[in-house]
Amino acid sequence: MTSPEPTPTSDETREPTALEAAIRQGQAGASDMQEVISQFVNSTIVVPTATEVKDDMNELQPVLFDREGTQMLAVFTHIDRVPQQVAEVAGYAVELPAAEFVQAIPAEAGLVVNPGNEEGFEMLPEGVQQLANDVRGMIAAMAAAQGVNQDDASSSDQPPASTKVDPSAIPNF
Repeated sequence: MTSPEPTPTSDETREPTALEAAIRQGQAGASDMQEVISQFVNSTIVVPTATEVKDDMNELQPVLFDREGTQMLAVFTHIDRVPQQVAEVAGYAVELPAAEFVQAIPAEAGLVVNPGNEEGFEMLPEGVQQLANDVRGMIAAMAAAQGVNQDDASSSDQPPASTKVDPSAIPNF
């Protein structure tokens, strides 16, 4: 699940991730924050961690930044976006669905996507919690629409339904 942090390399040799493209479009004024958040919740993100995470996400020790007294969790759109100073603090990284990760962020923490990089954004704790609540609601609504009882889903022989969320109801931050 986790891997030792490689030395970051230039991202000029790869195509931008869908999230990076959405952030660029938002920064250029070609789209709004709603579209960026929509792409974010449906993306896989890289979370640097000080410990190797094998099975239990409680082992995750993400990198925190202080923004004027507010703790901000650092996540990245691609492993090559992780700056050297973060790689030195966090020897590992785990890739997670952003929709899953945002639901696990403590209420007092905000989120910084790609800190130290031009293509990034921040959400204060209130925005993160609103997004997490919206994601939980959308997942529950999708499960209900598919007739899936959460208790029955874990014991079913059927593969789990897709958790791709439709964030059209998420307010702008």
